[in-house]
Amino acid sequence: MSKQFYLEAIGVEADCVEAIYNLGLVNLRMGAYQEALQAFDKLHTIIPHNPEVIYQIANLYEQTGELGNAIKWFNILSTRVPSDPVVLARMGQVSGEMRASRRSKIPLQSPSMWTLTDL
Repeated sequence: MSKQFYLEAIGVEADCVEAIYNLGLVNLRMGAYQEALQAFDKLHTIIPHNPEVIYQIANLYEQTGELGNAIKWFNILSTRVPSDPVVLARMGQVSGEMRASRRSKIPLQSPSMWTLTDL
């Protein structure tokens, strides 16, 4: 229901930042991540230096498993709010997720394939 109201507000005023931001949040809560990302991307073109918008983009990339993009946007955010502990913590968290993901994709060798030089 609220999604429709925000869409109507955007229809009246295409650059209404409040309506676009809230539409992005509604889509995020509904699990419509691509639609939420579209809203926040549009908002980023209107207000490119807004930390809240950059945070939402980074958060969405993390939630969709695009960890490289999440790190990219958290890095951008850290230039806007360099001493924010929440941003720094999230960057560390996403970096840890990336490392864990890479480790889980490394194939294990069977012991019969080891040589003395491997030990």
